[in-house]
Amino acid sequence: MTEVHQQTWTERNKDTILLILDQVICETGQSQFQYLSEGLNPEQIGKQIDKALSENMRLSSSEMPDYNNEWVALFYFLWYQPKQIQLAYRSISYLLQSRKIDLHGNLYMVDYACGSLATLYGFILALTDYIDRGETVDHIIIDFVDESSCMTKLGEISWGNFKSSIGNNQLTNHISGNNKLQQALKVINKHPLHIFCNKDNPFKVRSIIEHYIWFHNIWFIMLHGLYEININKVTIEFQNMLATYGRYLPNLGLFSSQDSKAVLVDKATKAVSSFSSSMPIDIFPNIWTNKLEKTTQLRNNMAQNYPIKKQALLRKNVTFNLSSPNSAPYIKYITESGWQETNLHTRG
Repeated sequence: MTEVHQQTWTERNKDTILLILDQVICETGQSQFQYLSEGLNPEQIGKQIDKALSENMRLSSSEMPDYNNEWVALFYFLWYQPKQIQLAYRSISYLLQSRKIDLHGNLYMVDYACGSLATLYGFILALTDYIDRGETVDHIIIDFVDESSCMTKLGEISWGNFKSSIGNNQLTNHISGNNKLQQALKVINKHPLHIFCNKDNPFKVRSIIEHYIWFHNIWFIMLHGLYEININKVTIEFQNMLATYGRYLPNLGLFSSQDSKAVLVDKATKAVSSFSSSMPIDIFPNIWTNKLEKTTQLRNNMAQNYPIKKQALLRKNVTFNLSSPNSAPYIKYITESGWQETNLHTRG
């Protein structure tokens, strides 16, 4: 007999969650755009937008944009934030639902190359699903590590907006089981979010981790943060970390990239485990397929109101889908059973 798939809390509330995330991303982007535009004329604003769009286009050739530029960070956020949220949710949700990992007791998580905290959003939704299934979690401590304060600033602002929306937004009246999301937020809010920005060596966090090696669960997550320019730093730091703490680390390592950069994921993961086994896994399909109406309109308005050469880029629909016909996310994770890997082409 075929097992019937039970909808998760997030699946049951996907339409309302989409509206809330769209509102949060749009409002955060709008306020940051107004801040950056202050004192500039329309031509100057148009030039800044064009430069930011050009810089973000470097991602198509697997190059790292200048995330330390506020305009670049903003336009990355307005396009990639929902895509990264869906990637984080799909990955963490799969691992929890398939019981490859659990959250019993307490969890310490390090989010490397955290950017604008998209992983936090994916995690809170997966955590809500977990609580909705009757599971319990005692303590969760998360450290966010990135070299760009421009990116983490956007993440902090948007996360604050998200929490305010959950508490005061009329949309939450349409959430089935809103108390479960509130429970998940309560667990997260027990401890302050720690954000570390170190441009010289953003991955050197061993002095942080040593305080939490006694935790039941320790996770390392690095979603779409590997580039040729930082792979050596990441590899060396993970080698040092393993040498320092040995068998204590990690319960979960989760890495991702586009297909074109899969070799970087393989290089980084070899540094933290001697396991070499691999097998294909089936990831849940995209939860959200519709466009983000408000965020799309915000970008359209910019294309209309300012002299921008790359208007076509701003007129595209903003969606949660990270895959394209020629490039899908590549994910590799380690649990106590060893490294596993997947490619999201099949379901995304």
